[in-house]
Amino acid sequence: YGVNGAGNDNYPAACNDNGAGCKDLIFACSLGPNTTKPSSYITWFQANIACANAGKELLPNAVWQMAASGTPDPGTDNSVCNVASLGTPANTGQLSTCVSSRGVFDMAGNYWEWTAEWISAGGTGIYGGCTTDGCNNAPWPAGYGGDGVWNLRTKAGVNGRPSAVLRGGEWGNGASAGVFAFNANNGPSAWGDTAGFRCGRRR
Repeated sequence: YGVNGAGNDNYPAACNDNGAGCKDLIFACSLGPNTTKPSSYITWFQANIACANAGKELLPNAVWQMAASGTPDPGTDNSVCNVASLGTPANTGQLSTCVSSRGVFDMAGNYWEWTAEWISAGGTGIYGGCTTDGCNNAPWPAGYGGDGVWNLRTKAGVNGRPSAVLRGGEWGNGASAGVFAFNANNGPSAWGDTAGFRCGRRR
């Protein structure tokens, strides 16, 4: 069963949300541009195993940033990247303008992408300079496209539970999506219709 293109949480029953039982059941697969929608409804744990089953790994945050470098700022509409299509992800590479200087498609918008990193919350579940639950109060300074920074929600950080870092933004984030968009709102057990993943292999 290939992970790519799953439209809801329909992975094989033996593949648990915590990643147990997923070996040899789900795989990260790379298909040509504009052939299929990327996967969603996948937890960090499942994404991690899907990458491993394909001989790859989730991208570390710094590698994700390097791969995304040069992707045009998406702006507020879909003329560059898929950032204004509520509930409607685009096929991989459908928007030929949404490509990085390294030839990587869709690093801004379409789906948030799990990275390898986890971070820990403080005692209140709030991380860093975020002072309210689920805040987006720390956009980047001028010159960074107005990309958003979402910090921990209490639900992810309760009792010091970790959050897993998502990058890039999704189909409904508008100008807040982009190569500097950073989301630490969700624990690694979260899944939904706005989060996918990206794998890589060391040369």
